[in-house]
Amino acid sequence: MLKTYYRALEGHRRFAAWTVVLLICSGLAEAFGIAALLPLLSSQLSSKAGGQSSWFGLSGDELTLVALGFLVGLGLASALLRYLGETRSYVLQVEVERSVRSRTVRALLGMRWNDYMSTVVGEGVKSILIEAERVGTGAMSMVMAIGNTAIVGAFLVIALVVNPVMTSAFMVFGVFGALLYRRVGSRAQHASLDLSNRQGEMTESATDLLTNAKYYRSTGLQDRVVTRLDVQFSEWAHHFGKVRRYAPATRLVFDSVGLAFIGVVLAATLVVLGNSIAGALVFLALFYRLTPRLQAAQSSLLEARIIVAWVNTWTEQYEAALAVADTQSGHALLDHPPTIEFGDVSITYPGRSTPALASVSSTIAPGECLAVVGDSGSGKTTMLDLVTGLLRPTSGAIRLDGRDLADVDLQVWRERIGLVMQDAPVFQGTVLENIAWTEHEPDDGHAWEVAEMANLADVIRALPDGMQTEVGQRGGRFSGGQRQRLALARALYRDPWLLVLDEATSALDSKSEQVIQDALASLRGSVSMLLVAHRLKTVELADRILVLSAGHVVEEGTWNELSSHDGLFRRMLKAQRAGAAVAS
Repeated sequence: MLKTYYRALEGHRRFAAWTVVLLICSGLAEAFGIAALLPLLSSQLSSKAGGQSSWFGLSGDELTLVALGFLVGLGLASALLRYLGETRSYVLQVEVERSVRSRTVRALLGMRWNDYMSTVVGEGVKSILIEAERVGTGAMSMVMAIGNTAIVGAFLVIALVVNPVMTSAFMVFGVFGALLYRRVGSRAQHASLDLSNRQGEMTESATDLLTNAKYYRSTGLQDRVVTRLDVQFSEWAHHFGKVRRYAPATRLVFDSVGLAFIGVVLAATLVVLGNSIAGALVFLALFYRLTPRLQAAQSSLLEARIIVAWVNTWTEQYEAALAVADTQSGHALLDHPPTIEFGDVSITYPGRSTPALASVSSTIAPGECLAVVGDSGSGKTTMLDLVTGLLRPTSGAIRLDGRDLADVDLQVWRERIGLVMQDAPVFQGTVLENIAWTEHEPDDGHAWEVAEMANLADVIRALPDGMQTEVGQRGGRFSGGQRQRLALARALYRDPWLLVLDEATSALDSKSEQVIQDALASLRGSVSMLLVAHRLKTVELADRILVLSAGHVVEEGTWNELSSHDGLFRRMLKAQRAGAAVAS
């Protein structure tokens, strides 16, 4: 368990160590302050008995003042040190949470694209939001457990000097407590692992429900799904309560047996052995202050052991993501829009024998529009993923001005790509924030320019607050066509060298599609475009069209050439026109 938390504390170990040191110093100051009562009590008791007790050459009122000074001074120092230690522990918790979340996000987004696509979204969300919080809490609990355990050790050393008999007896009781903790901790850890698994299932079910809300509501299945989710909620609540009962149950047994044990030993020490009442009283004071620290150490250690199941789950997911991290890109930089070349490119996905693309060769000159069409599964989207660097060819190469894309700085290249997808995201915020997404200081003038280019400016002017209008949850203020124009404006805001459109109009009505086509037509010659479409009407503006079938280029040419030639493109065009005629 220590090794697990040691890995989780990466980047925060020195901070954690100083937190433990402060807690230990707090305990030492408190223990020495209480020990200062021994000479004071001994002096007072011997004075009442008619004698005079001297400690370090001090006696009487002088000894009383010095002892009280030590008690108060060290008590105040202990309180301050404990405040600093506990405050740092909370800072440590949130810093570990922040670090774990950042590391998880970077690891997930840094995965090879094929591996990322096979991950479960719910598991990733759980790692980022839930398990990260548990890792922070567990790390804090482990640090507090170490600090409080060290404090208990310091108290015991001083107690041994004050009253070795009672301290030895207490240490025997401590062995009983350790055995009890070991048994309970093992059960709690096993139960928390089951709880972590149930939480993963619950997260995935909740994600599925909210993502597919339209389907469930439209088909009348929402009550059934909610009922199923309620069962998972109930099971999780039952097991959570079961796990949480371990700590108070252990504390109840420990307190009850501990008090009875100390009572018996104290009676035996005073009555049977006839030991000094002063030593016994100081030991009781030490025990009174030691017991909360021992309980805190036990409680923190049990908490850390319960949470370690979540920490292990996070560690497994994090290390699995790191194991399939995408290779680093090159360092070559581009300073102008390049000629993009597919040079005899082939790619076969892992676990498949048939290539997704086979020996594809084509070029996109600066300002040229290349369209890619074909049936579903023909390799269209794969071409897009190759040119953005998400995928790497099995053979052949993607070249930018003759440089292999693998040698180019991918981050710089991707920042000059504008992407419009079939289901383009609309982010929570204003229209301006959506167009200039992630910009710290959006350029309002440039946003209006690209809005005009995307045929969106009139829509924005009609909004209550123009560019400052909130778009609503998932862009609810806009229609489907308007959301696509917003996505196009966002892509153009980047001043892209390459505009990539992946089925950008496939879900739009004919009027909205025409608006997008008009916007794209106005961009011809000013920006390179790679256009993937199922609706063939969309690609009429392209300079050249590639026709894919089962990963192979079966035809290539202009719209006029392909539509007049008896081939796959012409057959697809006739079929779509016939379908449109029937629909009308």
